[in-house]
Amino acid sequence: MASIGEKVDLCDGNSMPLFGFGCWDLDNEGDVAYNSVTAALKEGYRLIDTAALYGNEESVGRALKASSIKREDLFVVTKLDLHKHGYETAKESLKESLDKLGLDYVDLFLIHTPMPGKVLDSWKAMMELKKEGKAKSIGVSNFNGEHIQALLDAGLEKPAVNQFEIHPMHRRDEVVKYCRDNDITVMGYCPLARGQILKPGTCPLAEEISNKVNKTVSQVCLRWALQKRYITIPKSTSAVHIRENCQLYDFVLSDEEMSRFENLKTDMQISVACEAMKHTWNEIKGNDKPGQWEM
Repeated sequence: MASIGEKVDLCDGNSMPLFGFGCWDLDNEGDVAYNSVTAALKEGYRLIDTAALYGNEESVGRALKASSIKREDLFVVTKLDLHKHGYETAKESLKESLDKLGLDYVDLFLIHTPMPGKVLDSWKAMMELKKEGKAKSIGVSNFNGEHIQALLDAGLEKPAVNQFEIHPMHRRDEVVKYCRDNDITVMGYCPLARGQILKPGTCPLAEEISNKVNKTVSQVCLRWALQKRYITIPKSTSAVHIRENCQLYDFVLSDEEMSRFENLKTDMQISVACEAMKHTWNEIKGNDKPGQWEM
């Protein structure tokens, strides 16, 4: 059976862990982010996902350095500052992130969300950053198929990854299909719907399976993501939950159980960032004026 070190191949020839640790909402004040990332690394997590928006890149970087884990054994993801879309400013954004992280490069640099106006310029900058070795792979987040197709139609490099909210009750099947048809790896955040899916009665199927296999509801939901081959990045500040969340490799969901998940409602969107996926490419590129979405 696979382990926490299992990797998936990306379309650009690189590979990345299938399972990792998310850093959204980990406070940079005090040692919350530092302690959480440190605990994750001790449990064997090697994929660490952060962003300029999260404001905790310095703490994440301190934890990476203190771990003494070889750089080549880590997979670090960060994202373009929302306020720095554009060719030159996108380059500045990664430089600032690298300085805070204390790294020479990141393994994956993502457009955090397709803010209107300068997506193509930002993507061209990211292609250059990849050539310069400052980002080993580049990708997008909160893009729908039309948004990604616009990059391809412009003759630009295909994103290696598309990261968006995905869990058993918010599956985005049409975006997943587009990505898989185009050999783009799906990476899911909010794999536990920020805890909402764990509330009793919210997902009876996961509760039923958890009782059957003697696992928690969170473990069942995370196992579902792994078997769907979605890169998944649960977040926690609890050392107990960080350990529990990665104990996924001593059980499997049956084909029948996996198929039953397909019948669940898919309307439990948690992240506001996903609102960008509802906008057309004309709105994104600035031909129209979309309603503003905040993160």
